[in-house]
Amino acid sequence: MARFQMIQRSLAAVALAFVAACASVNPYDLNREELAAAEKSLSLGDAKAAAARAEALYAGRAGEADKYPLQRYFALYLTASAHMRAALGEPFLGHGAGQGSTSIGSAKATDVAHLVASMYYGALARELAPRAAKTNLVANEARQLPPALEEVGVETAGQRLQLMRLVACARLGFSSTINAELEGWPEMHTPEGADSLLARAKPDKELVPWIYYALFTHTRESSDTDAYLFGARARLLAESTRNAIPAERLAEIIAWVKQKKDENRLVFACSKCRKPFLPEKLRCLDDSTPITDFFQSSLD
Repeated sequence: MARFQMIQRSLAAVALAFVAACASVNPYDLNREELAAAEKSLSLGDAKAAAARAEALYAGRAGEADKYPLQRYFALYLTASAHMRAALGEPFLGHGAGQGSTSIGSAKATDVAHLVASMYYGALARELAPRAAKTNLVANEARQLPPALEEVGVETAGQRLQLMRLVACARLGFSSTINAELEGWPEMHTPEGADSLLARAKPDKELVPWIYYALFTHTRESSDTDAYLFGARARLLAESTRNAIPAERLAEIIAWVKQKKDENRLVFACSKCRKPFLPEKLRCLDDSTPITDFFQSSLD
């Protein structure tokens, strides 16, 4: 955390320079351009630059926070998003900076600082959300947000922040926090509801396998059918997103399926050929039906 604090002090210096540049420019225009630059950096894969710009805007407007709730909200949204992107890809905090992400539980665990930072900035954004949602898009004859962020909107940004928090908790192994988050989120309690929300929120594709993994861990003690589907989605999507979930996490899902067969005499069978599938496989060996299209059956 010492390095994280050092980064924060550096960003504070950038924030002071940002404020000094505002004297002759409409501040809402300046904020919008900074948000646009941060969003562009993020879309181009430069999470470090995106986080620096967005956090500097948020900190630089702290003295006049009441004037800029919407713009500061999206600055926090972009900062949290940048740290989550870094956790999943190229970290820039800690000893593993620039070496590629190494997931929690490993010797390096280079994603931890970014996961904590994403949760921190996301929590700040959550506090600002009610005021941001009531703020007009135009202030002082200037549009407050660049088109890309106007299209996202406060509600969808909030959903993405919640999903990022869920992923951070899953990667960090905070099972009780996952359960607490989902208790107040009924739409995520079923595969159909989760699919619908994800279709609307459109989070980064690398997050989606982790979201389904978190939902699997939440439901595996309460609903065999839902837990199976969440786990199956997590496994298939991990394969299609550069193996976003480490093998040891996917092994948890496979072990659960085997346990259901051994202890509860439940199997998951192909919807076409009706044959039980091998837990380690992602598709039926006979007709290539994906494991998301399997149904629950009894051995009795």
